[in-house]
Amino acid sequence: MKQFLVIADPHGSQQRTIQRAAALAECLQARLDVVGFVYEHIASLPVRMDEASVRRLRDGLIEKHRLQIQETLRQKTKNVGGSVRVEVYWEKRLADWVIRHVRKHHYDLVIKTGHRSETFLYTSTDWQLLRGSRAPILLLADKLWRRGTHILAAVDLGTRVRSKLALNYEIVQQAASLATALGCQLHVGYAVRFSRVLRDLDMLDKPQLQREGIRLAQAFRNSLAERGVAVDAIHVVAGAPETALVNLAAKNRIGLVVLGCVGRTKLAGRVIGNTAEQILRLMKADVLVVKP
Repeated sequence: MKQFLVIADPHGSQQRTIQRAAALAECLQARLDVVGFVYEHIASLPVRMDEASVRRLRDGLIEKHRLQIQETLRQKTKNVGGSVRVEVYWEKRLADWVIRHVRKHHYDLVIKTGHRSETFLYTSTDWQLLRGSRAPILLLADKLWRRGTHILAAVDLGTRVRSKLALNYEIVQQAASLATALGCQLHVGYAVRFSRVLRDLDMLDKPQLQREGIRLAQAFRNSLAERGVAVDAIHVVAGAPETALVNLAAKNRIGLVVLGCVGRTKLAGRVIGNTAEQILRLMKADVLVVKP
């Protein structure tokens, strides 16, 4: 990872995203581009304004946000402040702009603070980025678990789809690179899907499923070793991944979770989402989402 696009927090906030992104860039020796967005519904104001007044208002808001970002870089960052490119735009459709920009400039990573809320009629900026961005998305948590210091790579070892099998290795490779750069432990987590309904009908044996999960996990660990990737711990849990992996992260002092997202775009994706998006709703840790 050599070039990051950082989405600044709204004007007036503490700009924690910039501070944390700068620290990560310093560890990985990466270059930062920071982009801020401003948008106000001027047309709904009770006072009518001519075009020149509207333009001055827009330019003034953009300039204030740009100056705040630059001041944050000057005060809160060490070795990357002077080399960071800062741009601020008047833009309502933030996600569409970022997706086009990433496609044009080939960023290795997009970083923003997560705002994890979605309804049937409203798809948040985070979900739009997850579904549309070609680059991995790092969503920083508003609230972190205490002393979260390790990295968890969440994989699906039960899949038979080739693209998802390949994605498992990509997830772990990304997590391993970050663990090495940040000097923390690398954990791998696999949630064996387990239905309580079928269990109650005596159609599933949970211990047997866990034993099979452990077998798959050990085979995966061996294949990682053959690729030169060392894992500090590998965990197998049974249950719905969106809750089992969140509980696993909480118990093991995980500060960053790396997972994959296929990203549905049609009605099914809007109604039920996918596992990555459900995990994001519950996870109190930073989450790096990797696409196939």
